[in-house]
Formats: sequence, structure tokens, C-alpha cells
Amino acid sequence: AKVEAAQEQRPGPPLVVILDLNMPPGMGGAEAAEALRSRMDEFVRKPMLVCCAAGKVGDLKAQSFASHFDDFCTKPFTPSVAQELNASIERWCATYSFTLTF
Repeated sequence: AKVEAAQEQRPGPPLVVILDLNMPPGMGGAEAAEALRSRMDEFVRKPMLVCCAAGKVGDLKAQSFASHFDDFCTKPFTPSVAQELNASIERWCATYSFTLTF
């Protein structure tokens, strides 16, 4: 019974994955996003992949790795960046009929 209760409380797959482009060498954000994209059929639901990096969003979207991401946000991660990302996540959830509950 304890195992069943623990399984019921276990969180589902991630809804949003924020990847920093400057993660350790060999598995930076772009490589991690590419690896996740190649395994999307294994997920019960497709997570939103967000690229987080210093610089302008327009510059990030022009990079060759941009197609691996659903959205972009900049560092530093300020309250205004968080608000923009929250709005983007809500739009993304509506597209896939997910409901955010906190």
C-alpha cells in the first residue's frame, strides 16, 4: 500500500525543461535539447524546451540549434523575464490542452 501511495504522488513527466546553453562541455543546452528531441516519442507528453542564455532572443533564434527549442529566455532571469516565460508557457499549455495548477 505504501508503494502504491508513493507511485500515485510521483510527479509525471516534466512540463517545461529550461536548458542553459552554457551547461558543462559535452552536454550544453543545445546538445541536451537535441538529445531530448530525439527521444520525444518516449514521453507521455511532450515537454516544452526553453533555451536560456545571455544575449538577445532574436540572436538566439537565428542560431542553428534554435529548432530544438520551443521558446527562449534571457539571463539574467529577472522578474520581467519570468513573466514573459510564464505567458509563453501558458500559451504552450493551451496549445496542447494542458492545465497549469499551483
